[in-house]
Amino acid sequence: MKNLTDISCLLCKLSALSWVYAEGEDAESFLQSQFTNDLSALDEGHSQLHGYCNPKGRLLCIVRLVRHNDGFLLQLPTALSDAIVERLRKYVLRAKVSLNTADQLAGIGIAGQPAADALTQHLGPLPDTDNGYLRRGVFGVYGLPGPLPRFQIVGPMSDLQPLWDALSEPLQPQPAWAWSRLDIGAGIPQILPSTSEAFVPQMVNLDLVGGISFQKGCYPGQEIVARMHYLGKLKQRMIRAQVTTSAAPKPGDKVYSPEHGAQSAGTLIDAQPSGPGCFDVLAVVQLAAYRAGKLSLNDPNGSTLEPKSLPYDVPTD
Repeated sequence: MKNLTDISCLLCKLSALSWVYAEGEDAESFLQSQFTNDLSALDEGHSQLHGYCNPKGRLLCIVRLVRHNDGFLLQLPTALSDAIVERLRKYVLRAKVSLNTADQLAGIGIAGQPAADALTQHLGPLPDTDNGYLRRGVFGVYGLPGPLPRFQIVGPMSDLQPLWDALSEPLQPQPAWAWSRLDIGAGIPQILPSTSEAFVPQMVNLDLVGGISFQKGCYPGQEIVARMHYLGKLKQRMIRAQVTTSAAPKPGDKVYSPEHGAQSAGTLIDAQPSGPGCFDVLAVVQLAAYRAGKLSLNDPNGSTLEPKSLPYDVPTD
């Protein structure tokens, strides 16, 4: 089946992402008290995934952070940005920290060695490790996991547009969903409004992609997340699959299995086209249903989900 886009050499605008500045002398301690990862372990040469949970340990959002000047730059889905900033501000209280949406920033993504070579010609050497981060003038360059060299560039729109124009000449721009498809292949989860507050972090494999510290101090939902890690037996995990269907699947769609009958056995968290009528998906599913070997979309007799591998081991026992 022919791919809808050639992901071996990709250039696209990251229109579904937004950025937020967190600044002030208490910025680090405040963010450390809110998110799942250990911010004290983040150096200036890396980015770091974090979960932001409600008090019940359910994910509100997944955030990628870097150190930026004397504060931090938070990356999160545009669809959740305003709500997350508003919620964080409620907990600032007397802390000396400000949270402001960076409306002047935008991002572009590139993937594949030819695209990386083209970017190097304009910006110089790129991060050489997964989750590496470099400042190149007004730009921040993120190295991201995946089977191909993959980078995102974030900077002021006025400066990013000339770079986009220059890269667009040798490279073929692709739609924004192509970037999300690469996240699916890398097993990087994304939480959107339809799935916010649906999962504890381990259900979306955030522990397997370096997004949780079990040694740091308290944050909202920490007790539940830690209890699941140390005492619980996880019954749901995120898997990757492919499905052929005439109706485009979307986050929040339900997964079914014969083991569960009319009761849902899981939920899609991402779905992007990979060919005519074919979609790559990430879904959180009951492990018992996964082991039984048959999963279907939106109906017990719906289109079959064909499991595909992830680039890391997922415990399914």
